[in-house]
Amino acid sequence: MKQPVHSIQPAESVSAAVRAMQAHSISCLIVVPRFPGDGFGIVTKSDVIGKVVARGRDPQRVHVSDVMTRPVYTVQPDSTMRECAALMMRYHVRRLPVCAEAGQPVGIVSDSDVFDVLLNFHTEGAASFSL
Repeated sequence: MKQPVHSIQPAESVSAAVRAMQAHSISCLIVVPRFPGDGFGIVTKSDVIGKVVARGRDPQRVHVSDVMTRPVYTVQPDSTMRECAALMMRYHVRRLPVCAEAGQPVGIVSDSDVFDVLLNFHTEGAASFSL
């Protein structure tokens, strides 16, 4: 999994999200809950391309909350790569925030991380490798 987790407020502009992603060389940001009890969101490069650029919307005027993906499917720190891959396929997502017991994101596992495990471990044990 990748750490640290970078986040953004839902009222920020998509332009601010793009600048943050660029500054940290990442492809997504966790969107913090606006109100107590709300779940997290996630905004990805794909969200920006598909929901802003491709539709001709102004990224300075569009809020992150307008384009973020919800619900966010999460995994626990002890999840296996096999479990992560299965969730990614089931929900058609490329990233899964890794949440601690308190529900706070502590990392993000991506499809690239799953691929890296396959490339770096040449045993049957790789499929059950934990985060």
